[in-house]
Amino acid sequence: MKSNRLISLIIFLLLVTPLFPQEQVIRIIANADINETVITSETVRSIFLGKKVKWENGDQIIIVTLDAEAQVHEQFLKLFIKKTPYSFTNFWQIKLFTGKGVPPISFPTEEDVIHYVAATQGAVGYISASHSENDLENVKILRVINYPENG
Repeated sequence: MKSNRLISLIIFLLLVTPLFPQEQVIRIIANADINETVITSETVRSIFLGKKVKWENGDQIIIVTLDAEAQVHEQFLKLFIKKTPYSFTNFWQIKLFTGKGVPPISFPTEEDVIHYVAATQGAVGYISASHSENDLENVKILRVINYPENG
């Protein structure tokens, strides 16, 4: 009898779990002076692939990433860009070599990304969602519409 209840509970949880929104593991942050507050995951991809280069107010977008070795960098690329760290680096090397773009500015820590984005007009970056709101009072957290599925 107990095993039937357990099986029923497991089946119920498996059926209901997809109804809940995915936990956001990555936050997109921008300089507080930009006008945008909401952004789509497609726009995030366009920005970090150098296709969208200006904000709505005309400011140049300055892309900020974490170093390729950072786990958050790999998660961000997997979720939003659909590239590995290696293919992302190669993508930007080709754009640089062909004169079609300048690679993102890269930092070793999330705190460095936060400080640079806060101090640089037009800057946008990403960090893990584990940071408290107090850590992020000098940047704007962009709400992502159609946040990609984890995994």
